[in-house]
Amino acid sequence: MIAVIFALLCAASNATASVLQRREARTMPLTMAFRPSLIWALLRRPAWLGGVAALIAGFLFQATALSFGGLALVQPLLVAELPLTMIGISLILNVTVDRQSWLATAALTGGLALFLLTAAPSSNSRAVISADEWALAGGATVLPWPRRSRRHEPSRRSAARSPSA
Repeated sequence: MIAVIFALLCAASNATASVLQRREARTMPLTMAFRPSLIWALLRRPAWLGGVAALIAGFLFQATALSFGGLALVQPLLVAELPLTMIGISLILNVTVDRQSWLATAALTGGLALFLLTAAPSSNSRAVISADEWALAGGATVLPWPRRSRRHEPSRRSAARSPSA
């Protein structure tokens, strides 16, 4: 149970880091994009540094979770980071996340969780996974991807496919 709590704290910390750093980066002028001056400017922003601290805390939570539980238990729980990030983006950044993005997030999160649970090795020996299990897990991960569409801009398509979105 301790491993579960720390894994979920890790997911929440990583989501917090992502939202805080995105919030601060959005306030920077576009002229600073891809320039070293952007990093220097962000290093002087307390909220961005809070994101760095949250990322470090997430690493410590994950290490603690792994010390109390195996990878097969901890890793599927870390998938909670994606929906938590989406919730944070919608609430804190005041971004309206459309239905397709929520469905894509749910499908990718569920597919990855199913994949990790299906393919989870035992701690004592190497797991032998049948072709049916690989097909189920792989299909659940790949099939929900949104189809390419000309009516959506590329950033929305890539955000829907990115686990770090």
